[in-house]
Amino acid sequence: MLSRDGGHPGHTAADSAVRRWTSPFTGRIRIEGVLNHPSEVGDGVRGQIVTRRGGELGAWGARHGRQVTRVEDVEIQLGETVDFVVGPGENENSDSFEWTVEITRLDAALPGQSTVWNSSRDFGGPQLTEVPLNSWQELAQVLLSSNEFVFID
Repeated sequence: MLSRDGGHPGHTAADSAVRRWTSPFTGRIRIEGVLNHPSEVGDGVRGQIVTRRGGELGAWGARHGRQVTRVEDVEIQLGETVDFVVGPGENENSDSFEWTVEITRLDAALPGQSTVWNSSRDFGGPQLTEVPLNSWQELAQVLLSSNEFVFID
């Protein structure tokens, strides 16, 4: 299970929960966050921040509480991804987690460009764009929805 604010990893590290941010620029960033394992039971979770070029930038464990996650200064390329990976401890029992992160651009941005990304607000997956139906597609939709096409005598 995965959401903007957290989730629950699978049974093993191979089934980790992963959120991904793709850089819209080349420059430098700082990553700050809080990894939280709110459950009073279970053996906690392990969080990692990983990039393709830089590998693992940091790793933290959280068990029955909060752990600050911070990476000070990372060089990033346009289109490069930053993965926020959360895996289980020894077992997956009670491994629900919350991990809010904020990515801050450290170098100058052009006017109108974002300089801060918040996982709760800005992470959401690919944006789907609805394409309106043309006249023929609308007619087909109406016909297929009518009783004449639903019931066969």
